[in-house]
Amino acid sequence: MDAKIFQLHKRSVYEYSSIQDKYSFNASQGVFAIADGATQGFKSEIWAKLLVDNFVRTPTFTPKNLIEDFKRYASNFKQQDFCVKTDNPAFRLAGERKKQQGAYATFMGIKFIDNKLAYISSGDVCGFLIRKNNIHPFPHNNIDDLENDKGFLGTQPLLEDKVMTGQFKDATTTLEANDIIILATDAIARLLLREKEQVNTLLSLSSYDSFYQYILNLWETKKLEEDDITICIIEPSKQGTVTEFLPPLDFSFSKEDNLNYVPMLNQTAAAVENIYDAKREINKLQSQLNHSNFQYQKLRQKNKWLVVALCITLTGFIVYEYIQESLPTPLFINRIDSDDTVISGNIPKGAKAFIYADKNMIAKIEQSSGKWYHPMKVSYPAGTEIGIHILNNDESYSFTRMIMATQADTLNLVFPKKIVVKNPAHLSNSEKRALKDSLISKNKVLQNTSISIDSISLNITLPDDSKKTISLKKLISPSKTKEKVF
Repeated sequence: MDAKIFQLHKRSVYEYSSIQDKYSFNASQGVFAIADGATQGFKSEIWAKLLVDNFVRTPTFTPKNLIEDFKRYASNFKQQDFCVKTDNPAFRLAGERKKQQGAYATFMGIKFIDNKLAYISSGDVCGFLIRKNNIHPFPHNNIDDLENDKGFLGTQPLLEDKVMTGQFKDATTTLEANDIIILATDAIARLLLREKEQVNTLLSLSSYDSFYQYILNLWETKKLEEDDITICIIEPSKQGTVTEFLPPLDFSFSKEDNLNYVPMLNQTAAAVENIYDAKREINKLQSQLNHSNFQYQKLRQKNKWLVVALCITLTGFIVYEYIQESLPTPLFINRIDSDDTVISGNIPKGAKAFIYADKNMIAKIEQSSGKWYHPMKVSYPAGTEIGIHILNNDESYSFTRMIMATQADTLNLVFPKKIVVKNPAHLSNSEKRALKDSLISKNKVLQNTSISIDSISLNITLPDDSKKTISLKKLISPSKTKEKVF
């Protein structure tokens, strides 16, 4: 087996150590895995590394078993102390709040077994089978399929049993001599799905310098979105080794290389998002201080050491107040699920704000009262980035949040053979029961869901309260036997 692995970080993070794409492999066992950590998550690059390393050690291609494995990794991830040690209470609380929200990543793992290839994936990563100059993408056949796969693997959803087997895609195929497999994270996958002729250039790359210039040129000409890049090119029938083409240890993009990139949110935004938590801590401390002052008045003449302790407490309160005044005004967007009809958040009173969906402005807020609400006039899919830019006197802040996928978004159903009914417009109770039983028999994941049937559709309510509607035309057919009329 011969393999080449190329990787480069996006210019906005400057250093390779900050890349959120991760990969792992065991060439002797024919196992490779890639994962793309989500920027919006907490320490997603570490979570992505956990996924690929552990999968390569114990690969499984059964969604149910893989979910159980990933749940164990998520539990280990949550127990680790990743928060930056700081005396700043707002930043400490921000780190804890972000950690509770968890990390997210997309994933694909493959294994070569004799002359077969097995794969399993979740999210917008993609593989490509190159056979006799023909390109066969998997599991996504086009860009729409890729972008509609919102199968993010989140640590919290895993621990809360909200990740369903239906969001995974898995299959096995027979390989032929000289077949080539390419694995790619989302940015390069979009390019290959859009311009398949780029595959020939990828296959010709033989050094890090040629790869670097190739990616840089695609960025400069706007053919490739600026994101972390991971490419694995594997030739299973060719004798060789695995060669990794990575940035040199001392390499980093200079800030001058990235003048056109303006991030909406820097690293302190996490603290800003959670400033309300800091305020609540300050209020608690203030209540404790009031009680301590009472004790101080009562005992001041009895114990000079107590006076010293109370002075220290008072000093701590002053420090908290100073922090409160020095931190930016709180602002954020509340969590958004793909089936939400309203988005909301908090911004400074009297401030102006501009709301964006995928960088297109959808609303403007004038003279805010502190809280803002905006009805979703159109439906945005999971993965859409909602941004807010606030103008408050001479200050401005920005924040982004990704619309999260619901269980309905990731539910892929297998339709049973159509049920024959007497009157499609008025199903009998026995016909409804037969229809439910038939659907559940093909989709065990529906056993703990609520299913109702009306005159035109079958409606599924999933554990997270998201809903999926299926037209009855896909599930039933009218009887061809005519009823006798007396």
